[in-house]
Amino acid sequence: MMSGLLLVDLGGTKTFYGVLPSNATSTDDFYFRKVRETIKGKKGLHQLFSTILDDISKQSKVPSGCHISQVLIACPGRIIDGVISPGSCNNMSIVQGEFDGLDLISFLAPLFAKNTRLTVMNDAEAQMAGGVIECLQDESLSGYVLDQTVGYIGPGTGLGGGFCEVDSKGRLQFITDGHLYDVRMTDSQGSEQKAEDLISGRAFKTITGYSAKQMSDSRDLFLHHIDDISRMGAYIVSLIQLILEGHIFKSLSQNDWPLTDIDKVKGCRTFLLGGSLGTKGYFGEALQTAIQICLDESDLEDVHVVPLPDSDEAPFIGLMRLRESLR
Repeated sequence: MMSGLLLVDLGGTKTFYGVLPSNATSTDDFYFRKVRETIKGKKGLHQLFSTILDDISKQSKVPSGCHISQVLIACPGRIIDGVISPGSCNNMSIVQGEFDGLDLISFLAPLFAKNTRLTVMNDAEAQMAGGVIECLQDESLSGYVLDQTVGYIGPGTGLGGGFCEVDSKGRLQFITDGHLYDVRMTDSQGSEQKAEDLISGRAFKTITGYSAKQMSDSRDLFLHHIDDISRMGAYIVSLIQLILEGHIFKSLSQNDWPLTDIDKVKGCRTFLLGGSLGTKGYFGEALQTAIQICLDESDLEDVHVVPLPDSDEAPFIGLMRLRESLR
């Protein structure tokens, strides 16, 4: 019987997924790909995966009799052995904390055949891994990541983060858990905030009443709030400064990084910019410009913030890389 590989990129707003042959070596080999609105909450997540499986069964492009033998999921949150750490997946919650301690693999496994292998990784790590690979394949960008310590900042519905070391042969190794959403920062009023409360789609909507998509759909609305976008760019540069100075303190002390990891990321001079806010539409263009202006004004000319070449493709590429590491 023919077997298939299901890739799922869970986001706080949208979920991308697709099926490939189980022996696929490239994201060019998808039978089909699709995007759906993410359904919030644990029940919503269960319903979403049921719908995904229903979609697969109805797809004429998927060979008849093909069964899903492996599922790779990129999911928001701090994930340890498939379990979501407390307070790290609120962007998918209806009630704050409802995903705390959830074993995502055990939760979803009953939807699949008994021998199906499920693996979960943090979505920002998938984005970063895919982004590094995309850069390595582009001669104009490879120098930014090859033989470098690379950071990832991904403002979407929430704030994704990650770090890795890339060796001279393009092999990457993750550093620490990489999460930036709970780094303590100071806002423009001098108050302490979590990074995600300053750098994310949720934060932007709280401040302005509008989503980033609405900004990108309306030029007038975008121009009216350009200062708010520029302020987010300044916050991103402030976050980079904290990282380079080693001033990484979390809102919960139990999530603090080891000093050895903080020392490793202090050497980072390349940050990949991902997420829907960082890469798409008027919003992404304005945010990139604001970041570069702030870098120049902050005497950080040796720091490079590189937008992902394709932020929709990157998580799938990253998941495929994870698959290779599991073999």
